[in-house]
Amino acid sequence: MSYEHQRSAPGPEPCTEVDPGLTATNPQGSACAQVLIDGDLLSCVVYTKPDRGPEVARHIESLPGVQVHGGADIDKLVVTIEDVADRRAADTLGALQEFEGVVNRVLIYHFAGQALASRPAGDAPA
Repeated sequence: MSYEHQRSAPGPEPCTEVDPGLTATNPQGSACAQVLIDGDLLSCVVYTKPDRGPEVARHIESLPGVQVHGGADIDKLVVTIEDVADRRAADTLGALQEFEGVVNRVLIYHFAGQALASRPAGDAPA
């Protein structure tokens, strides 16, 4: 997921990655704290008509907030969708049903409300 880091005072670079041990670091390697941000995140499987997976994947991945993580070769796309400025993730999920070549889409996971993002340790939340 991509989130813009905001802070009110100059300070260390924002955190950009979290290692598998859940220790967030910024580009200089400094430890970071966690901050709550608004936004919904969905994951789903999009079933396509036979041999249409790659075409549908390219089409839906062009939508803001949508990522296709795999499955195009077997016509079962693993997709994540996040809220964007002008569209809720749930609305994007609903719209996928209307795409040419889509047979069905199944919601797998929905995280509503607050999501975690990183910020440098000691930096005040915005």
